[in-house]
Parts: sequence; structure tokens; C-alpha cells
Amino acid sequence: MISIPIPGGIPLKLHHLVLDYNGTIAEDGEPIVEAVDRIVTIADLLDIHVVTADTHGTVAGKIDKLPVKLFIIGDQDQDLAKKTFVEDLGSDITAAIGNGRNDSLMLRQAALGIGVI
Repeated sequence: MISIPIPGGIPLKLHHLVLDYNGTIAEDGEPIVEAVDRIVTIADLLDIHVVTADTHGTVAGKIDKLPVKLFIIGDQDQDLAKKTFVEDLGSDITAAIGNGRNDSLMLRQAALGIGVI
């Protein structure tokens, strides 16, 4: 768990981190070294989940040595599937990071949503 103080508010108590794959922790389907290093660093503090449509069917092999849980969503309604995934984990204890249109609902649903460019 990570506790993040919020000045004038209630601290965030995060238990989960949900990550989009391509464009967030991977580029052109290959994990980004710096992202992998950070995942390893925080894995003792949070349960880390990678949520992806895995269009090419290669993600499992690319992240099999990482301390993450892989969740593959379908081709349809990806934004809703990611939002529901965060809800099921517990929105108030989950942070999410993503970069695409299909991440927007997930980012809004999470207690802490981070959009990357």
C-alpha cells in the first residue's frame, strides 16, 4: 500500500496500480526499459495490473518476468472494460496510468488517474 497525503484532504491509500500497455509501458509492443525498472521498484508496495487488448497476442511473453498480473480485454468497448476493471478492484484504492482514448474512463474512475503523452 502507498499512502499519498493530500493537503487539506483525505490521504489516498492505494493498493492497486492499473497500467495500459502499448504507449504507456511499451512502445511498438516492446516494454520500455525505464517503465520496467519503475514497475520492479514499486511492486512491493502495490499490486500491479496490466490491462490490454493484446492485439498481436505477444504481451504475456513480453512481461512474463515482471511482477504484474495481466488482464486481456476484448476488441469492443475497451474503455468500458478498463473502467469496470478499476471498479472491480476498488476505485478508491486504485491508481491508473494510460495514454489513449480507451483509457479515459479508467483514468476518471481511479482514485488517481495519470495520462501520459
